[in-house]
Amino acid sequence: MPADRVVVLVGPGDGVSPPVAGWESAGPRMRMLDALAPGPSHLRIRALQDAGAIAAVISDTDDVLLDEVGVRVDVELRGSIRESVCRACGYTEPLACLLEMLPVPHCAACGAVLAPGTPALPGAQAAAEQLVRGADLLLLAGVAADHPLAALVPGGNVAAA
Repeated sequence: MPADRVVVLVGPGDGVSPPVAGWESAGPRMRMLDALAPGPSHLRIRALQDAGAIAAVISDTDDVLLDEVGVRVDVELRGSIRESVCRACGYTEPLACLLEMLPVPHCAACGAVLAPGTPALPGAQAAAEQLVRGADLLLLAGVAADHPLAALVPGGNVAAA
């Protein structure tokens, strides 16, 4: 029985995606993630998305590897390190520029210290839950089978990639 609505849930692969915190921990993590190359799973997700076989992609990691291969992510549960925002004036700085400003990047517009990464948008969890509840199949990529969203799939139709 082919699935009409396949939703992909992407995680960090190791089961742990620490939240972006202060620059002491965020800076080294951003450098590490920026140095990684997309893997075969990222490329397969892109190919499936291009073929129209995926209804939605949910990311439960803050890396930018899906972006690098052109995958459209519908919901980012942990936000992203793709850019950082100034809490004082709202200015955003892209990751490539941030890496040059480490260890503590300051806003080019007002000089305040930038906040590392961008947080998940309000309602991200609810949006992810809605997508999963409407799925015929949830495909897990780098996510443990006991992920809380997996329990929401109708009929328990969950597969690991």
